[in-house]
Amino acid sequence: MGRRPSDILTAAKEQWGNLRALPFKPVFVLLTATFIQLLARFHTSRAAFREMFFGSLGHHPDYQLYEHCFWLLGDFVLQFPLLLLLIRFVLKEPVTKYGLRPGRWKLGLKTSFILWMIMLPVLWIVSADPAFQALHPAPDTAKADWMHLAIFQACSIVYLIGWEFVWRGYVLFGLEEHLGYFAVIIQMIPFALLHVGAPEMEAYAAIVAGLGLGMLAFATRSFWYGVVAHALVLGSMDLLGALRARTGTAGIGISDLVELLSRTFQRF
Repeated sequence: MGRRPSDILTAAKEQWGNLRALPFKPVFVLLTATFIQLLARFHTSRAAFREMFFGSLGHHPDYQLYEHCFWLLGDFVLQFPLLLLLIRFVLKEPVTKYGLRPGRWKLGLKTSFILWMIMLPVLWIVSADPAFQALHPAPDTAKADWMHLAIFQACSIVYLIGWEFVWRGYVLFGLEEHLGYFAVIIQMIPFALLHVGAPEMEAYAAIVAGLGLGMLAFATRSFWYGVVAHALVLGSMDLLGALRARTGTAGIGISDLVELLSRTFQRF
């Protein structure tokens, strides 16, 4: 038999009391970070842009670039300036507590550069996969048009500031006071889940990347070096995809790299 209505009401009141007894800050941080992801999905995503503008811009030759830049810049607005306002006027704390500082900049820059160097050979091999080339760079026009690639990269860097801040700034440092180093684990979980839809190996790699970038932010007390590392890796992925598309180079050997560079410079 089910519980009587009075039992259900008592249990509900008990759980509501438990919820209200939780510290405000970590609850607020987790709820707002979740809400912002949903807000972005419905209002600043590529799907939202298509719903609003496909009728008027769908046949424009630069449509894909517009769509991607709308998504990248729209998500930035939700994940950076909006969160700064919440920190300042709701949590009433200085934004520097959330990784918005240079921190241990020598460690941060050195680590970011080393991570990039480690990833470059991996990216060179992975970039030979046709599935990789179909996704990087995302706008097809950026594969052939240097200006489109540059604009897309600029928008991507702006986006990464928001993307890194929400996880390696707002959530990580917002939970640290109450959860300590567990915050590194917690910020990784939604970060990895948001890679659902990416190629399988890239999605698995997001677990490692989320942990590594969280540890880097924790060690340097800054989210900025996650932006640097992320921008270097993603920029390299897009550049390799564009160069392979332009030159038709498909192999992964040294001779293929030389051929790719040679054909690239011949085009200038």
